[in-house]
Amino acid sequence: MKKGVAALYVAALVGLALIGSPLGHDEAQYALGGARLLGHDVSAFPLHRPIGMQLLAAPGVWAGGGELAFRLVAIASTLAFLGAAWWYARRVHGAQVARWTLAVIATSFAILRRSAELLPDAPAAALVLVFAAVLVGGLSASSDPARRWRLAWLGPIAAAAFYLRYGSISILGALSLSAAIVWRAQLRANLGPLLAAIALAALGAIPHVLLSLDATGSALGVLRLARFAAGRAYTGEGLVFYATWWWLWMGPLAAVCVAVGLGAGGARRDPRATFAALGALIALVALGLDAHGEARFVIVLEVVLAAAGVDAIIARVRPMPRLATAALRLCLVGSVAAAGVGVSRAGRTFEVAVRAGTEIRRAADGARCRVLSGQWTQLEWYSGCAGIVIPDAITADGLAGASTFLVWFDDGRRQPPSALAGVRQHRSGVRAEKIAHVADDDGYWGGADVYRLEALTGSATR
Repeated sequence: MKKGVAALYVAALVGLALIGSPLGHDEAQYALGGARLLGHDVSAFPLHRPIGMQLLAAPGVWAGGGELAFRLVAIASTLAFLGAAWWYARRVHGAQVARWTLAVIATSFAILRRSAELLPDAPAAALVLVFAAVLVGGLSASSDPARRWRLAWLGPIAAAAFYLRYGSISILGALSLSAAIVWRAQLRANLGPLLAAIALAALGAIPHVLLSLDATGSALGVLRLARFAAGRAYTGEGLVFYATWWWLWMGPLAAVCVAVGLGAGGARRDPRATFAALGALIALVALGLDAHGEARFVIVLEVVLAAAGVDAIIARVRPMPRLATAALRLCLVGSVAAAGVGVSRAGRTFEVAVRAGTEIRRAADGARCRVLSGQWTQLEWYSGCAGIVIPDAITADGLAGASTFLVWFDDGRRQPPSALAGVRQHRSGVRAEKIAHVADDDGYWGGADVYRLEALTGSATR
């Protein structure tokens, strides 16, 4: 992209950051993780969350903990991802393909929509794309044998991507398997550096294995927790999403290039296109069977397929017509507008949690406190109280030592009905005093009731 267009693009990202200021549930969890890393007294970082996100969130905490600080960190991650997308396309397909691939990916709704959110997908994807570029560059027939030991860097890069997003392991494995199939003749010539890469990746995984053994008793325990947290309504839910809605999330231009990239893997006798298509299909099937589908989970696959598609299009259409440039501009404008609407709507859904947290902060008045909620991370961040997931039954024994609040969302998740019924009917010696009802400005997204919980036995809860 030209400098003027790049400046406007960055301005658009900052605009999206300013529109969607409140932190979502996942973002608040990472923010709390960064705060804990810097020594703040907050809840323990959940095991299923990637530990590397504590490091990524820490600068936002250090900068004051405001929403904009975290969103600027997220924008930096998005720009790093776009840089990695450009570098992958340049390393694998050449400079002209890299320029067009960057433009296609930068204008994709799937990328813009999440560009200012503090999530692990963009930074992890950036590292996976670097991994893929090094892998293809080292195994392709045109690679320089004198530089084959650069393949050893695959190990540390893979480990870093894993610590930023545990789900990266599926895409790393799929791309590695695809490369082994496509360039199997080159494997023996590069056996030394590849074994070194595997050894370095294994060394990098040791801290995770030790943590998992200590916390769960199993080397794979944390990964199982992460897999459970990802969830799915039924087997193959993700496959349905990737076969249908994913294409709409990408936007028309990116979707066309990705579709061409998939077709080029079978139609063209180009190992680079085959690598992209085969790796993407393996990863989509693995992820689609294992968890629900989301566009942000597979932005790496969007890049490798779009790059292969752009390469195939350029091979047939030289030079690229003005129509393509006009389409890029139209997609950029459309994606920015659609992302703005999406970010604004998402931000409004978080208003209720922010206002509930503000009410609790005011009611606690600086005293030690805790808040029970299905959205405990958002409530902990905005109230300053310890966040706790609502138990099935709330008892008087659990109220000692701090002011305790309960936030019940009109349309919330992880809210056992028995818990609210128990405190309303004074079961287990607990009484609920409703201190506020909060809602967004137009009431479209529902609201939440804020309760102060007190023990009927008269034991202190403050």
